[in-house]
Amino acid sequence: MSETHVLDKALLAELTRGAEKVFENGVALFREASILKDNGSLNRALFLFQISLEECAKLEMLGGWVTSLLMGHEVDSAKVKNAMASHANKNRTNAYSLKADAKEAAAKRSGDFEGAVKAFKDMQKEFHLRAKKLRTVHCMLTSWVEHSCLQASVLRRRW
Repeated sequence: MSETHVLDKALLAELTRGAEKVFENGVALFREASILKDNGSLNRALFLFQISLEECAKLEMLGGWVTSLLMGHEVDSAKVKNAMASHANKNRTNAYSLKADAKEAAAKRSGDFEGAVKAFKDMQKEFHLRAKKLRTVHCMLTSWVEHSCLQASVLRRRW
């Protein structure tokens, strides 16, 4: 931290409170998903499990912003809000928890770090697209398809 930097303690406190709230919500979503799964409602359970994982991604993001703030960097609250609202950002963040795919692992073994980064970014994109499809088609949403409003159960049969 530079000598001229003044730590925004109010923002630090709010980011910390936010992390606590996100954690509590993630745990509650996971518990509710478990109840749904145990009672045979797998599609709705999947939806809540996925949303609980998005809460985990928010924790990662908040931790990064807290670290930035403590290091003396400014943190833009609007960017925090936008990132936490974006499913794509949360899914890309969660991709860091995935095992490296074959392309990324091969690139790392050969010392091709640019290739490894590209393979990882491709995997992040694919992970987001799969999560988006699961959330939309395999859960509990309805969609407008070709002149009809269809429930998720009908959409699943079409996919």
